[in-house]
Order: sequence, then C-alpha cells, then structure tokens
Amino acid sequence: MSKTTNTSHVSRRAFLSKTLLGTAGLICGASSQSQAFLGFSHPGQVLPQEWVEKQSQETLKYANYINKKVGLKYVSIPNFIQSHFKSRRSVSNHIPPTYLWRNIVDNLAVIDKLAEDLNCKPVIISAYRDPAYNRTCFGASSKSYHLHNQAVDVKFPGHSTWKVASYAKKLRRNGWFKGGIGIYSSFVHIDTRGYDANWVKR
Repeated sequence: MSKTTNTSHVSRRAFLSKTLLGTAGLICGASSQSQAFLGFSHPGQVLPQEWVEKQSQETLKYANYINKKVGLKYVSIPNFIQSHFKSRRSVSNHIPPTYLWRNIVDNLAVIDKLAEDLNCKPVIISAYRDPAYNRTCFGASSKSYHLHNQAVDVKFPGHSTWKVASYAKKLRRNGWFKGGIGIYSSFVHIDTRGYDANWVKR
C-alpha cells in the first residue's frame, strides 16, 4: 500500500517551493497536496474534490509553465493560479486550455514590472475565464479578453486604482505592451489585445 505524504507539518511556503521549483518533474500527488498548493486548505475555500481529481495535474503543469516562461519576481504564482478557481451561480471556473497558456505570458510580465515600479506585491483578482463562467460575471463582455487568457484584473494594496492605471499607461507608452487599461472601483484591468484602449467603470 502506498504511503500518502503528510504535508501538515510542512510550512505552506516550503511546500509551494518544492512544488513549483522542483526540477525532477511534476508528480500529481494526493488531493490534499494539490489543495495545499492552491491555497484552498482554509475553511470555506476548499476546491471541490472532483476539480482536484480532474485538474490537479494540469494545474501544476500550468504553474510550472508560468514559472519557466515569465520568471516572475513580484507576482505570486499560487495567487495567480488560485484566481482561476472561483464559482458563481454554481458555475465553476478553471485554468485555461493548454493552447491558450502562452497568451498570458506578456500580460504577467507587465504586471510584474508594474509591481516593481510600485514596489508592491500585486493581488490577482481574475485572469482566464471560461465562457460559461464569464456569462455569470456582472457587466462582463461576451468578447472579453479574459476568454482568450489575455487579461488580468489586479489590485495593488495601498495604491489607488488611478495611480496603478497611471503607472500602467507609462509602461504602455514605453513600449511594454499594447492593450487595454480599465479602471474599476477596486481593481485595474490590463490586457494585451494589441491596440490601446482606456475606460473607467466605477
């Protein structure tokens, strides 16, 4: 009988480091390990068991893909991954299909640079949205760039959305990206659509 690894005495940070930075390859562990990785070990934030069983291996692959492609210094990969696992009106979101993974790379690089300029760790609110989940989001466009994994909703604690947007626009002027910058009451939307757009929704 195989012995299940006990992570209860391992700090969350240590476990995350072993999961994300291990060079021996990805092994899909027990569901408790996957949940610990995703930060869903707290009451009220437990990923449904069926999602763990179906998605854990791909989730870990996506995390390592991001870690390898972007080389993030400020963006928390666990926070980024966790932002995908939300439910509204009994509709669950999930990580994007593999063919869309590369679409988020430039966007995350922009967020990381923005975090460096603001000297603040960002909190990712939303990234990829499954079409069914997107339809449950109030005010979400049916042509949202979240559907293509080309958009991130983000906030920087201690900084107003106007300040964050101002810094993002500076990066855009300096050639970091071409895309949309939307100001909302509690977060800023940044996408890499390929042409510039600005809007305000409070």
